[in-house]
Amino acid sequence: MSDPRRLLFYILALGFLVMIISAPIAIANGYSKNLSNMIPEIESRRAILLNSSASSLTDSKLDYSIVENFHNLGVKRILPQLLAHVELRFNDKLIPVRVRGVESFETFYADRGIRVNGSTPSSNLEANIGILLSRRLDLGIGDIVEIVANNDVQKFRIVGIVDCGCPCDDELILSLEDLWMLKPSLSDKISFVEVISHDHDLEKLNLSSVKAFLEKPFSQASTTLIQETFNSVRNWAITIQLTILVAAYFTASKISMDSERELVILRSIGATRKKAFVYVFFKSIIVSLLAIITGLAFGTITAQIVFRSLSILLSAESYTPPGLEPFDVLWIIGLSLTSALIGSVYPALKASRRDLGEEEW
Repeated sequence: MSDPRRLLFYILALGFLVMIISAPIAIANGYSKNLSNMIPEIESRRAILLNSSASSLTDSKLDYSIVENFHNLGVKRILPQLLAHVELRFNDKLIPVRVRGVESFETFYADRGIRVNGSTPSSNLEANIGILLSRRLDLGIGDIVEIVANNDVQKFRIVGIVDCGCPCDDELILSLEDLWMLKPSLSDKISFVEVISHDHDLEKLNLSSVKAFLEKPFSQASTTLIQETFNSVRNWAITIQLTILVAAYFTASKISMDSERELVILRSIGATRKKAFVYVFFKSIIVSLLAIITGLAFGTITAQIVFRSLSILLSAESYTPPGLEPFDVLWIIGLSLTSALIGSVYPALKASRRDLGEEEW
């Protein structure tokens, strides 16, 4: 194989390995950006407020007046809730259950994405029951249950079964007024309140005896999850990068060994050992650099083709083209060139130090 063809082979072989890394990373970057752009920007911020001395939600007790204060501030989405434990009598059995009192069933269910089989309570002494609790107690829509609290018994009719994959699945859900009636000691009390607002800075709320837990916005949490998911592609690429490092090392070594004829010619016309070394060394580096650039270019082109094909199959109307981030380009070039440097120094130094009499034609 002639020297130009051999060099072209080295460039394409090493470039192919670089392409194997760069194409998947570019595709992952593209889908990460497009999925992040598809997530609606949710400007509303959410905070959970509870008593600063409470060790849990059930231990927390706040005055209901805090809800009125938020109403006066103009906050529209407020979800006050009261958690309590009562005994439920059904089929001559007393079973301890947790009860959640809410102010507005419609607002609470819509915020939680809770599905209701049946209806929401529309009058006093009506309740919803979580799907897990209903199965455990064999309760259904229309059943009458007796709730025992403070030596008093009240009958409630089950009008709906909720299913949300959340703690409500194992709870009895009443109106705040009904729960206050069952628990007079908790009258005008709530356990905590959830506040959702985009017009108020919840971090600057100055409320005595109250601590606020700010929730991460949905868009931020989703974007973080997407980035973590596609970052796994980079972890997979590390294995291939090790192969590239080895390939770059042996490619540079082979180029140095293949350059012995040129070294003899250079030495014969008076080139010093240093100049001969520089010639072989930079020849290896230039070939490696050309291979890396070729691999990055073909990797990006391949990513564009694959990404566009998948976008057509998925009927995507518009999309952000995939590409490599500056960090991706830098670490691919940096690691590959470092390996090429290591692989070219010793063979080039060894070849440049050989005496002319040792060469065979």
